Amino acid sequence: MTDGARAVETGLGKALDALIDGANYSGLREVAVTIDLPDDTRAELAKLLDYAASITALDAEDWGDFADAPGDLGADASAAAVPQDPEATDRGALASLVPTYSVLLDVIDARRRQGNISALLMICHIMSEYFPLLAWESHLGHAADPPQLAAYVAKPGSLWGVDADDKRSRDCAHPLSLRGSLRNAIHVATRNQSWDSEEYARLWRRYLDRDHSRVAEGLAICGRQSAGRPDELRACEKKCPVGSEAPGDREALADKLALAAVFTESDLIALRHSAPVGHGFGVPSESELEHAWKRTWAELTKPWKGQRRNPLEGAVGADGEALPGLGALVSAVAGREVPPAGVLAEVD
Repeated sequence: MTDGARAVETGLGKALDALIDGANYSGLREVAVTIDLPDDTRAELAKLLDYAASITALDAEDWGDFADAPGDLGADASAAAVPQDPEATDRGALASLVPTYSVLLDVIDARRRQGNISALLMICHIMSEYFPLLAWESHLGHAADPPQLAAYVAKPGSLWGVDADDKRSRDCAHPLSLRGSLRNAIHVATRNQSWDSEEYARLWRRYLDRDHSRVAEGLAICGRQSAGRPDELRACEKKCPVGSEAPGDREALADKLALAAVFTESDLIALRHSAPVGHGFGVPSESELEHAWKRTWAELTKPWKGQRRNPLEGAVGADGEALPGLGALVSAVAGREVPPAGVLAEVD
């Protein structure tokens, strides 16, 4: 090998290492097609990098397309995916959000390694939106999967999605602006005989795009209890069975929803609004991120007034986390241990 060829090879190796260290899988894919490899090896490499790029882009609607990814990668992606077919047997993230949050923890770490703070804050915002479903999951037995949720919220005496002109409307803590989405969760739960498969799939995807996160907001209100908790957001103190007859420990559910609310109203989530992905034009700096997270973690872990004990009181963030303590928060809201999935480390 000539000195020139050796220098090119060394340079390529350093470039590949830098791309891997920065979790730049799209860049790796561009380089991979230029490397002298057998065709089948190149195709396998491209598929693996497409998988990793889709994970880091949070393209969850496509994660079910990677079932044949090497090892456990395909199963991990399928478990975290949002089913685009309303009648799919594999319910993915609607059955459980734990695999999805495990992947999100991976991607947050990747975005921190890249120094992509705007993308990191976007992921934190997504976490905050769906935290109520993660909190309810261990009580419902699913993550608000519409067919099962519809059966639960249709209990006798339920106020779920009640119309404004219903005489019981004032008894419901849900704002009127939210109730249409709550009714849509019931609407798409089962296929109407007048819908063909294409129409049902269209309505389903529209529900996922427009209403599912609002259902999370609705369930947060149903399950909150203000007594002894630092949650000053809208809470339901009515006798509607959706909240009052929540399966399992209702007080524990309210604790988890209180933590979710503190995170949603935190300095960290507020910082997103100064990023291009939010409502402003400035890009937060590393120091701004660190200060915002430090203040957020202090709020999340401080003792509560009253009889309830903060589940995160005294918690310490794990070494090496992009946001030390975020994993403990996710586990506390879930009511079970939720470790990072490790899928990107396996790809690397």
